[in-house]
Amino acid sequence: MSRYDAIIVGAGPAGATCAWFLARAGRRVLVVDRERFPRDKACGDAISRTRALPVLQAMGLADAAQGLATARCTGLLIAGSTGPTLRLAPAPGARYPAHLVCRRAVFDAWLLDQVRPHAEVREGTAVTKLLWERGRAAGVALRQEGTGPEQVFSSRLVVGADGAHSLVARQAGLRPGAVRSLGIGLRGYMNGVQGPADQLEFYYLDRLRPGYFWVFPLGGGRANVGLGLLKQDVSRRGGSLAALFRDIVEHHPVLRSRLAGAVLDAPLRGWPLTNWHGWRRRSSDGVLLIGDAAWLVDPVTGEGIGNAMVSARLAAETAHEMLARGATSRRALRAYDRRLRQELGSDLRLKRALQYGLMIPGAMDALARLVASHAALREWLSALVTTPYAQRRRLVSVRGLVRWVRGAAAPTMQPS
Repeated sequence: MSRYDAIIVGAGPAGATCAWFLARAGRRVLVVDRERFPRDKACGDAISRTRALPVLQAMGLADAAQGLATARCTGLLIAGSTGPTLRLAPAPGARYPAHLVCRRAVFDAWLLDQVRPHAEVREGTAVTKLLWERGRAAGVALRQEGTGPEQVFSSRLVVGADGAHSLVARQAGLRPGAVRSLGIGLRGYMNGVQGPADQLEFYYLDRLRPGYFWVFPLGGGRANVGLGLLKQDVSRRGGSLAALFRDIVEHHPVLRSRLAGAVLDAPLRGWPLTNWHGWRRRSSDGVLLIGDAAWLVDPVTGEGIGNAMVSARLAAETAHEMLARGATSRRALRAYDRRLRQELGSDLRLKRALQYGLMIPGAMDALARLVASHAALREWLSALVTTPYAQRRRLVSVRGLVRWVRGAAAPTMQPS
């Protein structure tokens, strides 16, 4: 029976990032995924300058990722149903001036390729169960291509990076999310998209609240176009998401002109959004959860890649330290939960509060009018959405907001 320091279940951005950091620290790592790469993954395809790029920089891969992207977006466009449109740009001198857009089929395969020289990777391999020894995870049972006999691999630690339907989370008895916060995304690729190709566009429409419709350019007149909303709202609404998608594309005044003549060149694909809901445990005896398996999707923007990579880095740091101590108990691995809360807590709490606010009809239009008419508030919002996590904590406190907004009473910007 092969013995590893860590077995990572799932080879997407979370699993690959965690494997890279652990293996480069000298740990023996096995990465397994039921899919074979490259594989398509339904997603918005945006790689954020505030979350993902700083992690890629720490890996020495940020420059290569820039070359991999098919679009670089320096601006953000945020709109409601009827109110003004906000256009936000990064602060002057920002270290990462642009979000990158790259199809997940390309990005995920490339990132996994960076891991292969340092860790063992098994594709087309499904984990069938966790192995336990004296109440602690001690490895996994695998089955190649879903057939044949099970193989058993032991490890000192198991990392669950296996997405929204995480087997690792279920078998470890971890419930990091809440059903009411689960979202559904629907993505399409469209050719012939008109208009700007250097901005990420978010349309917070009342009919999707607190979700949104997006247009993320891929270059060459192609774009990733889709919508996301809470699953409970899908059930309450009835009908199909595909019909809702088509209705918005055909009747929204701005999107109708942006997408006039554009055609879908691939089938619409849906996927679950494990939106963050609160600080439940994401660790147990011999187990850590990262990425979508840990329910870390941004509840306002739906972004998962950035938080997945941040959680992967923190998990790898914690795992390396605890393995050196021979401490993989529930109590020892709680250090990961503390680091996760310290790194992401203030931002996710603010986003959760904003999500609640966006449930109110007309909330985004009212917010857009307020921000559009106050320079200090607009600058605070621009800083909030363009500043890397490490420098963002001062902005998301009440004191930080007051500092930015104080004295901004006079309208300074006309809505567009």
